[in-house]
Formats: sequence, C-alpha cells, structure tokens
Amino acid sequence: MGKVTDLDSVRRPEKPSLIRKPGVPLSADVRKARAHGCRLRAEMLRAISEEVISPETSRKLLDLAESYDHMVSTLENPHTL
Repeated sequence: MGKVTDLDSVRRPEKPSLIRKPGVPLSADVRKARAHGCRLRAEMLRAISEEVISPETSRKLLDLAESYDHMVSTLENPHTL
C-alpha cells in the first residue's frame, strides 16, 4: 500500500496580501503585484503562440494575452474606468 500524503503539507500557502475583501479597495502594492503577474502571463502566452502550429489556437492565445494586457492597464490606472 502507498504512502498517504497529508494534503495540508503539499498545498501552496495562500497569499493573504493578494486576496481581496469585498468592499475594500486594493492597495497600490497589491495592484502592482497583480499587474506584474498579468504581464508575465501575457508574455508567456505570446511565446507559446509562436510555437503553436494551429493558426486558430495561436489567435486565441494572442487574444488571451491582450486580455491580460487590458487587466494590467486597469490595475495600473484604476481611476480610468
């Protein structure tokens, strides 16, 4: 019989500073961290889209990258909504 793993010991810890509470605006540090993550995801999607053979899949990946770029601009300029 295999070893039973305690799930709590392998779960990623939550990042409480990045969790949004309803009605509480995001701090500048949290917006900056989220924008950085979105920027990295957009770059990754663009890189993957260059390696994909299917034009349709490539276009969908580029559309997702554009969505992440939009999230970055929203996070960096929250008052322009």
